[in-house]
Amino acid sequence: MRSRAPLSRPQVTRITLTTALLLTLITPALQGQNTPPPPPQQTLEATVPSVTVEPGGLFTLPVLLSDPLPIPGFLFLADTNPTQLQFLSIAPGAGIEAHTTANGAPPVCDLFADPGSCFALWQFLWPLYDVAVYGEELLLITVIAPPTAGTYPIDWFLGADTGESAGGTALITVAAPPDAATDFERGDVNDDGACNLGDPIALLGHLFAGLPAPNCYDAADVDDDGVVGLADAVNLLSAVFGTGFPLDESCQPDLTEDSLGACERAGCAP
Repeated sequence: MRSRAPLSRPQVTRITLTTALLLTLITPALQGQNTPPPPPQQTLEATVPSVTVEPGGLFTLPVLLSDPLPIPGFLFLADTNPTQLQFLSIAPGAGIEAHTTANGAPPVCDLFADPGSCFALWQFLWPLYDVAVYGEELLLITVIAPPTAGTYPIDWFLGADTGESAGGTALITVAAPPDAATDFERGDVNDDGACNLGDPIALLGHLFAGLPAPNCYDAADVDDDGVVGLADAVNLLSAVFGTGFPLDESCQPDLTEDSLGACERAGCAP
C-alpha cells in the first residue's frame, strides 16, 4: 500500500469536492469517442455519520458504504475548516482490510491527509468490493476536535467507478465539558466545615420541622444511597457519637450518580 506523507501548503494543490464531481463527469470522455453515453447517475448508498465528541481530543470517523451493488473502485474526498477541526490521518477501514487479506494488495491505492482535507483513491478490480462479503467500513478518518464547544461541518464526497456517487455533510458536535464536581464533607449538613452534633440536628430540623434545606444534599446523604431521609440522620448520630457508622469526612466530590443536584457551598477546604 502506498501512502504519501503530508506536504506543506505551497506543495499541495487541494482536491476539492468540485474536482471530484468533475472527475465523475469526464471519465467517460477519457475512455474514447465510441464509448456509449453513461446511464443516468444513481445515488450511491454511503454515509459519514455525524457524531458528538469531547473537546480537544482525537476521534475516529468512519466512511460507510451500504450499497448492495459491488464496486470496482472509488474516490473519496473530505474537506473541513482547519482552524476548527483538523484531519490527522486517513486509513483503510475493516472492510478494505478484509478485502486485502482475502485477495492481496490492490493495484491502485492512495491515501492523503492534511489538516483541512483528505482523500482516498482505491481500485479493487477483481473481485469487486461487496459489502455483503467484506462489510460496510471503507475508511477511518482520525480527526482532532477543537477545544471549543460547538457544531463543525465536514463536507464529503464518495464516487464509485460505476458512475454512482454520494455526498453530504457530517456534523461534528463538540460537547461542552461537564462542570467540575464540588468538593464537600459528607455529614457536614450545616456547612460549618466540621461534622458534629449540630449536623444531625440540622438534618432532623429540615426533615421534620421545615427548617431550610442543606446547601449540599450530598453532604446530608450520609449513606450515599441517593436519598436524604431519616436513615441519614440516624447514621450521622451514630458517626458523631462513635457508635458504629463509618463516615468518611474527607473533602471530595461525589462520585455516585444520583439526582440530588449540585452543591452550593464553600465550607469544605481540602
